[in-house]
Amino acid sequence: MRLSSAKKKFRNEWIAFRFTNEAREEGNVLAHHRDTRLVHEKLRSHKLGKAKVYVTFAGRLLPDPKEYAVILFFSV
Repeated sequence: MRLSSAKKKFRNEWIAFRFTNEAREEGNVLAHHRDTRLVHEKLRSHKLGKAKVYVTFAGRLLPDPKEYAVILFFSV
């Protein structure tokens, strides 16, 4: 499975992805869930050894800029 396909399939979830072919961005989804803590718990149960696992969020990390504001307070 390609990473882009995994992100579409598991939209708005955290994904733990192990590459089998980094150049083609192909690999396996080891775990996925909306709660990142559960993804890491599932990863601990796998016997991965020194395998490199890419953990990413398949969605927007920040809300739409039109939906939030920033207020700065200065103290003199």
